[in-house]
Amino acid sequence: MHIKQEAILMFRIDDAKRRVIETICFQMGMTAVEVAAEEENAPLGLLAGAEGWRNPLLMGNIREVQPLTEEMLVMAGLSDESLEVFLAKLRQYHAGVSLKAVLTQQNAVWNAGQLQGELKRERAEFFRKSENT
Repeated sequence: MHIKQEAILMFRIDDAKRRVIETICFQMGMTAVEVAAEEENAPLGLLAGAEGWRNPLLMGNIREVQPLTEEMLVMAGLSDESLEVFLAKLRQYHAGVSLKAVLTQQNAVWNAGQLQGELKRERAEFFRKSENT
């Protein structure tokens, strides 16, 4: 999968935080993409402008629709260094987002609701394990 330009997909981000994220993206030469509610069912790879994101084995998954209940960022095509700098700037400007993911070959065919569901399951499992240790 090839990403033409580093991009941050923003889902359900409030206006003040969105402006901060857009400023960070501008400073870093990345594209900030505010995804409208009516676009949330589109495959993430398509929203990110990725080339070669289709995996025919997973295409059946895009039919599942789950409404978004939390803010979310999807980081597409970022180098490890860019990812670290971007996340540090989010913390520096107090613009933390509860759910964040990196676009991968596997999740590129998912829609936002599917990704959010998976991230919430992972978070619940993490906290469940933390409570048991």
